[in-house]
Amino acid sequence: MIHSTIIDVTVGLAFIYLELSIVCSAATELLESVLRKRATDLEAGILRLVGDKATLSRVYAHPLIQALMRDDESKPSYIPAHTFALVLVDVMGMSTAALLDPKGLDKVEGTLQKALRPLLKAAGGEPARFKQYIEDWFDASMERVSGWYKRRTQWIIFGLGFVIAAGFNADTLRLANLLARDGAWRASVVSIAEEHVKASVAVPATPQAEAGSSESASLREALQKTADLGLPFGWGPGPEVTGLSSPQLLSLPTQVTLLGWLVAWGLKLLGMMVTALAVSLGAPFWFDLLNRLSMVRSASRPDKKDRGASPVGSEGNPDIQRQAA
Repeated sequence: MIHSTIIDVTVGLAFIYLELSIVCSAATELLESVLRKRATDLEAGILRLVGDKATLSRVYAHPLIQALMRDDESKPSYIPAHTFALVLVDVMGMSTAALLDPKGLDKVEGTLQKALRPLLKAAGGEPARFKQYIEDWFDASMERVSGWYKRRTQWIIFGLGFVIAAGFNADTLRLANLLARDGAWRASVVSIAEEHVKASVAVPATPQAEAGSSESASLREALQKTADLGLPFGWGPGPEVTGLSSPQLLSLPTQVTLLGWLVAWGLKLLGMMVTALAVSLGAPFWFDLLNRLSMVRSASRPDKKDRGASPVGSEGNPDIQRQAA
C-alpha cells in the first residue's frame, strides 16, 4: 500500500510538471518570437565566420538568404549549410559555369581568406568538394552557436519556470503533501494523468507550428488547458486545509512568530525552486517519465481476475450480483 501511494504521488507530480512544462515551452516560444535571439545568435556566428560586417551584409543581402526572411526587417533564425556554401562562393565571386575561380580569394581579406584557402587546396579545385568543406565548416561553427543559445535558454526557462510556479502557486512541497494526504484527490489526478498518456499515445503528434504562427495563442491555449484540469493552482483567500478531495489554496504563510513566518516562506520558496528546476527539464522528459511510471503502476496492480475470484461463485460475489441486477 505504501509503495502504491509513493508511485501515485510520483505520477501526480510528474503530470503536474508536464502541464507546467507545456506552459513554460509556450511562454519561451512567445519570448523568442519577441526577442528573436536565435536570429541574433546566428548572425553573430556568421560574423565570426566571415570576419567583417561588410561581407556579412553581402551574405544577408543575397537573394537566397532574403528568401529565408519573414519580412524585410526580420533576419532568419536558421540557414541551411548548403545554402550558406552557395551564397558564400557566389559572394566571393568564385562561381563559374563548371569550375571554381581561385582568384576570388585574392579579393577576400582577413580571417575568411585564411580559413577558406586550406579548404580550397584540400578540394583540389573541385566545386562540389569545396562547397562540402564549407558546409562542414559552417555546421561545426553552428554547433558552437547552438551551445550559446542552449546555455542562455536554460537560464531563461528556469526563470520562466519560477515565474510560472509562483503564478500558479505550484509549490512542490505543498503539492506532494496534498497528493500524499488526500487519497480521493490523488486518485483523481492519477486518473487524469493516465487518460492523458493514453490519448497522447493514441493520437500521433501534430507537426509543430511554422515560424511566425501565433505564439501568444499557443500560450493562451496551454494556460486554458492547464486551468481546465482542476488542479489546486492559484492563490486562495484563506489558510490551506486538506478536506475530502478538496485541497484549498494557500494565500500567504500565516505564523504567529517571526521565525515561524520565515520558515514557512522559506519552505514555500524552496518548493517553487524545485518546481522551476523540474519544469526546466522540459515536457518531453516528463511525458516519457509519466509513460514509464504508468506502465510500472499498471504492472504493480493485482490481476483483475484474481481480485474478483471467489470460491463461493457468483452468488457470493457482490460485484457479480450487482452486474446481474
